[in-house]
Amino acid sequence: LLFPATILHKWARQLTGGGKLIIDEAFIDAQPDQSVLGDHFHPNMIVLRSFGKFFGLAGLRLGFCFAGQDFLARLRQTIGLWEVNGPAQAIATRAFQDKTWISRAISSSINTIQTRQRLLDPLFAPLHVQWKTHQAYFSTYLLHKVEAEGIYQHFAQQGILFRYIGFSNTQSLIRIGQFDQKDEQSRLRIQQAANTFHRLFPAPERGAIDSKPTATGSTHRTDRKTT
Repeated sequence: LLFPATILHKWARQLTGGGKLIIDEAFIDAQPDQSVLGDHFHPNMIVLRSFGKFFGLAGLRLGFCFAGQDFLARLRQTIGLWEVNGPAQAIATRAFQDKTWISRAISSSINTIQTRQRLLDPLFAPLHVQWKTHQAYFSTYLLHKVEAEGIYQHFAQQGILFRYIGFSNTQSLIRIGQFDQKDEQSRLRIQQAANTFHRLFPAPERGAIDSKPTATGSTHRTDRKTT
């Protein structure tokens, strides 16, 4: 879940007694205007940022922490002298300076959201979707457990891996990551799998779903390390 930066700033100001507001911005690079860093940063915030979620480069272990000077001083003592290796620093510096690539990547992520939504709507439209969200890196659907399990297993048998996340006794999440928009073959495979799912598993065979369960659970900034 993505909370507005203005709300997060308000919450941080309300904390007393040395309380800290920890904000996970691992996925925020594709939506930089939503970050609290800048106009909405407060000294008692601890903001965690990732490098690989946006830039990729698997194997380059790098992350960032933004916080007040008192907390950063304590963090430096804990981490020690060798927190980030030289090659990682050099690569990250060059990557952040490549404004042209960053701009193209953000535009591409916006197009990906729209393309993925159009591609998946025919699959999820007949189902009991309780809640959904479309972000740059993935789309997430909250479904009845029977339907979520059926989708996950059916697509896995077609060699297409979605992420299945148990949510409650009656509800589960299905999360779909990115795909290459230029890969027409992959697009067709997803479309064919969606079509065969509804032919093989018509509504009556998915079990009687008498009522829509109510979504419950704590809210958070975003899920971490997802595909």
